[in-house]
Amino acid sequence: MKNKTALYGYFGYDNLGDELILEKALEIFPEAVVFTHKKKVEYKTLPRFSILNLIFYKKLIFPGGNILQTKSSILSFYYYVILILLFKLKGGKVMLVNQGIGPVKGVVNNFMLKILLKTVDFISFRTNEDFQKYSGECRNAILGADTVFLNVQRSEYQNKALCGIIPKTRYINKNFYIPDKYDVIAISPEDYNFLKLNYSDFNIKKFYGLTFQQSINFLKNYSTIISMPLHGVILSYIAGVEKIFACVYDEKVLNFVKEAENEINILDEKILNEEKENINIKINRCSKLEDFSTRAYNGYFLK
Repeated sequence: MKNKTALYGYFGYDNLGDELILEKALEIFPEAVVFTHKKKVEYKTLPRFSILNLIFYKKLIFPGGNILQTKSSILSFYYYVILILLFKLKGGKVMLVNQGIGPVKGVVNNFMLKILLKTVDFISFRTNEDFQKYSGECRNAILGADTVFLNVQRSEYQNKALCGIIPKTRYINKNFYIPDKYDVIAISPEDYNFLKLNYSDFNIKKFYGLTFQQSINFLKNYSTIISMPLHGVILSYIAGVEKIFACVYDEKVLNFVKEAENEINILDEKILNEEKENINIKINRCSKLEDFSTRAYNGYFLK
């Protein structure tokens, strides 16, 4: 087999963040083979769970995301740990690029995580918080950034009046509060189906199946975005949305908000319901965009 590089992640499920990570990774490795749930003609693919095919590859790259965590699925954590260790046993090189780490619960699981971090050949961390916490466990680690930041330029705010909210429906119930006159934006098919069933009175928009540039153009129409998913926050930041409110349901969202410094609001009920009462709202100026883009790029080339 001529091509010896495989890209692996949560690909082929139409989750916008993961698909944009793959799009950016293929800019760097256009000849790589992608292990994905859904076959696409745009690039070379193999079925995601056909792990025996990995014996033909010398390098296994996880190009971004947050695969080493137990919050969404402990079975997924075990799957990735076993997959990586088996690939190393057969003599392959493993690179974890622009990765978030954790949360990982349990003494045994954290022990497995430490073993894995010492085993991989290279890792770049998505945020400084993760870098400070875990880099000492690694033999070859640098500070990266989210892969979606690769090769991006600042988008100027377009002075649009639309407001939107991007829920992560796995973590909300049917009584989740949505402000009046807000578009409800679904970042995955799973979210869209839930929202259509439970919030049919709202204007629900699909925000998946898009290229990176299409997703940025979509968000340019908004002056305000409230987002639970991390990539809803990141893409809003890149698109130059003026007012961004992050619902911190997970530490990975908080870690990015900290790095964006004074440009992203952490949502609380007071800000959501009393925005007009002289509350100091942080405005997005994309001042750290160049730094994020450089760090994301370094994750692939300074190894």
